[in-house]
Amino acid sequence: MHFILRGSTFFFLFLFAGNLSAQTFQKRMLEGVSSKHERSALATEGGVPVIVTASSDVHGTGVGYDTIISTSSVTGRGIISAGFDLVYDETVVQYNGCSVAGTMAQNLTPTCNLTGPGVGGAGKVTIILFGAIPLADTTPGVGGELLKINFTVVGGTGGSTPLTFQNFEFNEGDPPNTTVPGSLVVLAPTAAQVVVSGRVVTNSGRGLAKTVVTITDGSGFVRSGFSNSFGYFQIFDVPAGSTYFISARAKGYTFASELLPVEDQITGLILTAEQ
Repeated sequence: MHFILRGSTFFFLFLFAGNLSAQTFQKRMLEGVSSKHERSALATEGGVPVIVTASSDVHGTGVGYDTIISTSSVTGRGIISAGFDLVYDETVVQYNGCSVAGTMAQNLTPTCNLTGPGVGGAGKVTIILFGAIPLADTTPGVGGELLKINFTVVGGTGGSTPLTFQNFEFNEGDPPNTTVPGSLVVLAPTAAQVVVSGRVVTNSGRGLAKTVVTITDGSGFVRSGFSNSFGYFQIFDVPAGSTYFISARAKGYTFASELLPVEDQITGLILTAEQ
């Protein structure tokens, strides 16, 4: 049970984890006000709407990330609590939890529960924030972050999901609000960048200096490196997981091009001149 001070009136807010929707939360907040006049004022107070936004992100499969819920300016609006549902496609992202750490709501207590139609409630998370200290802008006159909702991307490349608000309500100050949905788009995973290194030698085993070593693929990717005075070379930033052509060029010498599968770092590669 939590005690919340409103003007000169104390009332009780009962939170039953996992069973309280944003709409029920608003109803119980209004029921806790001591008079019909106060209930009417709380429910109908106007003013400039607070804009509530969910971030739009692009991540690869398996990546954990935070969807950021942010608002426009809230200083002076008397907001000490909020409730809403966030709906998402559970085949694209998996909900992990929520946090107010480092946000303008860090003095509020968050309650976040899965209440969706999927297994274990996946597909919708119901969120309630409550406390005694009114929200204040992180950046005065602009607003700030309200909440971080952590997801893991489980969908395949090219998949996406909207992140849609339902039943959003601020309480106590009860200003009107406008919500802007977010999204998640699944990006193809980026191949790791590796180094291909080795030595260029003559057919007698002597190192060849100032040799240009180049790797290419069929898509037009090209990377090159130069051998030092002992014939050693390095080629940086080569995407792993592909097969390349590797060739060398040195004055007075010829080299055969070779196929080079690159799955990880390559060291000790020997390129031997044909003459």
